[in-house]
Amino acid sequence: MKINKTLKETIGITDEVSATTMLSPEIYYEKFLEHKNNYFKLEDERELVFSYIFLHIYFEVHFHYYLWLLVGGGLGSKNINFDKKAYPIQKLNKFEIFLEEKNFSYETSDFKEVRENLRLITNIRNHLIHGHPVTKTYKNDTVSVSNAKSFLTRQKFNETTTKANTIANAWNKILSSIQRQTDLLRSNSMPNPSFFDECKFKVF
Repeated sequence: MKINKTLKETIGITDEVSATTMLSPEIYYEKFLEHKNNYFKLEDERELVFSYIFLHIYFEVHFHYYLWLLVGGGLGSKNINFDKKAYPIQKLNKFEIFLEEKNFSYETSDFKEVRENLRLITNIRNHLIHGHPVTKTYKNDTVSVSNAKSFLTRQKFNETTTKANTIANAWNKILSSIQRQTDLLRSNSMPNPSFFDECKFKVF
C-alpha cells in the first residue's frame, strides 16, 4: 500500500510530459562505412556509388540537424530562422553571420574550406543520382569516360575522402573555438561541452 501511494504522488507532480525524438545522422555514416569497406574488399563499382551517396547524405543531414540544434537549442538565438528548403551551404552562410553578430571569433578560412569541399562532394553525388551517363566509350584507339564514370576509381574516391576529412576537421575546429568561448561565459543558458562534441563530424 505504501509503495502504491508513493507512486501515485510522484505521478501527480507533473501536469504534462513531452519528448521529441529525431533520427541521428550517424546511421548514414555507418552506411557509408559499410559500402566503403565493401568496395575495398570487392572492387565493385556499385559499392563505390553507394559510398559517395551516403557520404553526401551524412554531410547534408548532419548540417541540417546540428545547425538547427546549435542555433535554436544550443546557442539560443531567436533572430535567425533557417528555411526548411535551404541547402546546407546556405545555412552555413547564415550560421557564419550569426557568429559574427554574436561576436564569436573563428577562422573564416575554415568556413571557406567547408563550403568549397562540400560543393565538390555534392557535385559527385548529383552526377550519380541525377541521370548523368556513367559510360566508358571505345573508339578506334582511344577510350573516353563520362564525368560521372570518372568518379568511380579508387584514386578519385581516396581524393574525395581526403576532402571529406578537410570538411570534418574545419567544422570541428570551428566548434572547438566556439566551445572555448562559451566556456568562458558559462551560464545556465550556455550548452555543455558535450553538446559541441555531439555536433562534430566523425573522420573518414
